[in-house]
Amino acid sequence: DIGEFFFVIDSIEKTDWYKESQVYFSTIWRFAEDKIYASRPLLDTDSASKPIGIIQLELDVKKLVKPIRSVHQEMGGVVLTDGEGNLIYKTPLNHEKQDLEIQEFLVRSKHSDFDTTKNFLIFTSEALSNGWKIHYLRNRDIINSQLQNFLLTTLLVMLSSIAFLLLLGILVSRVFSRRIL
Repeated sequence: DIGEFFFVIDSIEKTDWYKESQVYFSTIWRFAEDKIYASRPLLDTDSASKPIGIIQLELDVKKLVKPIRSVHQEMGGVVLTDGEGNLIYKTPLNHEKQDLEIQEFLVRSKHSDFDTTKNFLIFTSEALSNGWKIHYLRNRDIINSQLQNFLLTTLLVMLSSIAFLLLLGILVSRVFSRRIL
């Protein structure tokens, strides 16, 4: 190994992800030990086809999703799955029952753009370039309370507008229907 970025082929040629990189010669995304790895073969410039090493980027999942987690903690959470639907990362939820509910969702779901569970509305991103998906969880109770406030405000504005228009109609009709002496 030369640092943490470049790997000589001899040190990694027996790993599954190295073998996969030799088939596709593209970036291989994988998840292990709370880290996301993006590995890509480095080809010899003379032959342009002989691999001489692997360049690998290592990302700490907790640091990567920290901004997302802080924003979405109150409203729900975020789930990251690979191309086969396997869990890569899930923001911790407030209750164990909610965690179980999301795990059941991941098992049964076909991961459509929108799905629901008992406590959550789930919006799923289109597949990322590596086939992974981001699922945004929104707490139904919070959305319902916000929606109820919005509907009550809308109803109040509508009723006020109708009352105003009725009053205006009565006044206008009296002015135009007054007897002319």
